[in-house]
Amino acid sequence: MMESVVRRLLWSAWVALLTAMLVVTTLGAA
Repeated sequence: MMESVVRRLLWSAWVALLTAMLVVTTLGAA
């Protein structure tokens, strides 16, 4: 069960990182 929680946290962090990169790229291009 612990592995599932850790995997979910890592997935959430990865999605947040991609979103942040997308926002920075958009603002930088604009």
